[in-house]
Amino acid sequence: MDLSFVKPDMRRRCESKSVELGGYFLKLLLSCGRADRIFQHTESKDQWKKLYLNIMREYGISDAQNRHAYQVLYGLSRHYEVCTVKDNVITWTCKSLEEAELKLKVGQLRCEMDWVYGELNKTRNELNTLKRWIR
Repeated sequence: MDLSFVKPDMRRRCESKSVELGGYFLKLLLSCGRADRIFQHTESKDQWKKLYLNIMREYGISDAQNRHAYQVLYGLSRHYEVCTVKDNVITWTCKSLEEAELKLKVGQLRCEMDWVYGELNKTRNELNTLKRWIR
């Protein structure tokens, strides 16, 4: 299945569903004893994609099939900051389980902050519309 990339809708040029899936992936790695994969380890994008899709299928997260895996990888890199990607090589940057858990929590808080920011923008736009209508 050839999926196209979805337009970014968050800061850092990330897409919210891909970031959510990246968060699920990290949480699963941390909870099922596979976290060592992200500790100062390198692998190719194709190796990672196979692991990602296998883990998501294993845990019944069917949404993983609806987003381009490399867009999820971009979210892991930019939003969660757990890896860097250069050409075809992924370098996982966490040095410990605690660091990986902290980056996951910070990423989850960023998601909440982005949602609140979006709601505030909607409210501001509604108020501006009302002000124009009242005049």
